[in-house]
Amino acid sequence: MIFVLFSGNLNLCRSLGDLEYKQNKKLPPEEQMITAFPDVYVEEITPDCDFVVLACDGVWDSMSNQEICDFISQRIDKNGKISKIIEEIFDSIVASDIYSGKLNNFKIFFSLGSGLGCDNMTCIIIQLKKS
Repeated sequence: MIFVLFSGNLNLCRSLGDLEYKQNKKLPPEEQMITAFPDVYVEEITPDCDFVVLACDGVWDSMSNQEICDFISQRIDKNGKISKIIEEIFDSIVASDIYSGKLNNFKIFFSLGSGLGCDNMTCIIIQLKKS
C-alpha cells in the first residue's frame, strides 16, 4: 500500500495566512515558522499496491497509516464504492461528543479542547487497477 501524507499540526488557512509568523528574514519561505510548503513523499508503485490515500490532518490525527490501510483493505473488495468507504472513515472518526471527545468506533478519549475528531476532514482514495 502507498500513503502520501501531508504531515504537521497546521491547518491550510493558517499556512496561507498568518504573515506575522513568516517574518524571519534569515529563513527561506519553506523554513518559516508557518509555511504552505508541503511535505511530499515519492513512493514507487509496485504490483502489490491497491490504493493511494490523500487526506488532511483531521483524518491523520485520528487514524494511523496502518489503521486507515487496514480499514480500507477490509472494505475495498467488498464494497464497490470508494465514496462509501470514505463516508465510513469519517463516521468512525468524527467525535460523537465534542465535550468528552469520545470517537464513535475507536473509543479514544482526549482532553477537552484537543480538537480530535472535530477537525475538518478531507479524504481521497485512488484505487489502482491491476493489469
